[in-house]
Amino acid sequence: MQNSDKPGNLIRGAICVACTECYDDFLSTDSLGQNESMDTLRIEEAIIFAVGDHWKKVAMVIAKAADALGRDLPSGDEGCEVIAERIEFLIRAGRLEAQGNTKNWRFSEVRRSAPKTSTR
Repeated sequence: MQNSDKPGNLIRGAICVACTECYDDFLSTDSLGQNESMDTLRIEEAIIFAVGDHWKKVAMVIAKAADALGRDLPSGDEGCEVIAERIEFLIRAGRLEAQGNTKNWRFSEVRRSAPKTSTR
């Protein structure tokens, strides 16, 4: 693993990998099922880019991420499920905040987690 690929470090200057606590889960999770060739980091980058700092419907985030990933993503519902699983992972890892039941895409929202500030 290169230094830039370690948890907590920046990747491509913008998106950081899941926190150290969740990194082992990240490596051991077979969330892509039969589509292991799709790079989970690329999916996460598309999700983070689609989310932004303001609340957005999960369905909209999935649609934007699927559009950004294009033909690399499995077609139809399978591709959307892959993205939804990565959204769930990002919520558990603390990189996204959620409102509502994120399994119900049209009636839940996500946004980037606020950066933690230290208090003196």
